[in-house]
Amino acid sequence: MPINVPELIQQGLEEAFAQTLQQVIREEAARILKDAFADGGALRLRIREELQKGFSMMVEGIQWEARGPGFRP
Repeated sequence: MPINVPELIQQGLEEAFAQTLQQVIREEAARILKDAFADGGALRLRIREELQKGFSMMVEGIQWEARGPGFRP
């Protein structure tokens, strides 16, 4: 079985390029997300707002007084 060295070299370079590109993309995406979730970041503020809304809704739904003997929620 003949070995096509130029083809193997090309495949190796393509695989190495793809792996390196994926690594760079992951690193850059991580930087962007880290900035977005940092204190004062847009996503962090949005999440905080949504959590506050959810908490307010939860507190409004709490029944603070028992309904009488044999209290059941």
